[in-house]
Amino acid sequence: RAAALDADPLHDPDADAEDENWVSRELLLPDTKDRRETSAVLNCPGCFTPVCYQCQRHEEYSRQWRAVDVRNCAVDRSKTLTMARDDSSRYFAVRCSTCSADVGLLDDDGVYHLFHVLE
Repeated sequence: RAAALDADPLHDPDADAEDENWVSRELLLPDTKDRRETSAVLNCPGCFTPVCYQCQRHEEYSRQWRAVDVRNCAVDRSKTLTMARDDSSRYFAVRCSTCSADVGLLDDDGVYHLFHVLE
């Protein structure tokens, strides 16, 4: 490794593998089969800050994702949102912590529904 760094001190040939291992270890939670997978890495549309590293694409709505963990986001619990008058489910706005852009909703079960994001 030292010889490779001597050849080009600005290039580390092992950096990509090390970064991939760090992301898997620190940002991706294992599922019930101990797999660490994601449908996409999602970013704020206002400032491009990463907001989710592990999510699942919605089966019906191709521009919507579900997640149990988000990063760089704040949940606004000051207002309860509903989808329909007869729907008892409560939702809370989820905003980017960096620029305050709306990125999705948090439901009563602790699931994030992200739809104002960049893939």
